[in-house]
Amino acid sequence: MDDVEKALALHDYLAVHCGYNWAVAAGKPEEAPDTVYSAYGALVEGDAVCQGYALAYRLLLEEAGIPSAMLTSANHMWNLVQLGGDWYHVDVTWDDPAPDTPGIVSHQYFLISDARLNGLDTGASHIWNEELQARTSTKYEDGWAFNGSWYPLYRWSGAYYYVKFGSNPYEYALYRTDDLSQIGISIVGQLANGYDSRFGALWLNGFLYDTTAAGAERILWRCSLDDGSRAEVGRIPFTETASEDGAYPADRDGVGLRYAAETGEVEAISRTRPTAVLGAFRQRDYPAAWDQVSTETVEIAGLQAIPEGYRVGVAWGEAAPAAAQDLWEIFYKEGRLVGLRRSALRHEESGLEIIALETAGLPDWDQRKLVVLDEASWSPACEAWVQDETASR
Repeated sequence: MDDVEKALALHDYLAVHCGYNWAVAAGKPEEAPDTVYSAYGALVEGDAVCQGYALAYRLLLEEAGIPSAMLTSANHMWNLVQLGGDWYHVDVTWDDPAPDTPGIVSHQYFLISDARLNGLDTGASHIWNEELQARTSTKYEDGWAFNGSWYPLYRWSGAYYYVKFGSNPYEYALYRTDDLSQIGISIVGQLANGYDSRFGALWLNGFLYDTTAAGAERILWRCSLDDGSRAEVGRIPFTETASEDGAYPADRDGVGLRYAAETGEVEAISRTRPTAVLGAFRQRDYPAAWDQVSTETVEIAGLQAIPEGYRVGVAWGEAAPAAAQDLWEIFYKEGRLVGLRRSALRHEESGLEIIALETAGLPDWDQRKLVVLDEASWSPACEAWVQDETASR
């Protein structure tokens, strides 16, 4: 990963996982805790103001080995980032909407010159006091995947995925690219009509989740990054509502999307009512084809590569053996056995079981055999040969 990729990943991470403090945004700074002015508030509590954002981004860049600094104005703070000998402005705070919208990240203020910054902000927030060399490079202001994108970029299976406006400004499309410096190839020509930056999106295990309007509801959609197929997940009741404290009018309301790991659900969150969950949807984060595997017996549904390693799907049938069973991985190199690994299976009920396995510590292999063994008889209930991370039954 080069320095541009690192700077982008840290920018998007911070904007996604931190929200601008509600009390300060509502004009009541006396009600905000002191931590909102620190990197701790931004990185640990997910609650900060511009100073916390800037301190956190500088800390993250330092850990990544990227030179950076901070600039201050009369009422604001943001970062400078050095790439390839040139310095650029990055303002994570202004790239993160308020009220917070999970799944919305702008890139308007990412790696820009003095001239671009002055053009975007005609007020006083970005008039800095320090005497510094002018930032004149416009290298990252056009032609890059992140330019014009209002969602975080997503790294999946060796490529970057992102959403950007199409030829019609009211249409937006899903793109894939191997190189951030190039505009990618559209894998879905149009996701929806009427794009609105008040509504967020979520990347999760090879899928993009977003919403579209449908009367007094939002439709939650899931789009596969493998083939671009798009399916409705559910309906979210939504009526624009002002915040209870009067800080935000109804027309500032919207819907953000976040993943609740403890429940395995995609949650829809109101912008003006952040403690209210408008809808929660249990998600399938494995290939749709696995649902088509027969559950009349025991069968390996397939293997799926994920960033942390891979998943194995095992379909349990009604007639599965009652004894405990294990999944064995048998590794071969040029026809010779080079390693074994065993993983316990739950086998709690008929249906599909997803087993998460790491790639760490695997031998050098060119073929792998997956076998479900009955502990009582040590006979195989099913088996599958796996090559190039693709399972075939």
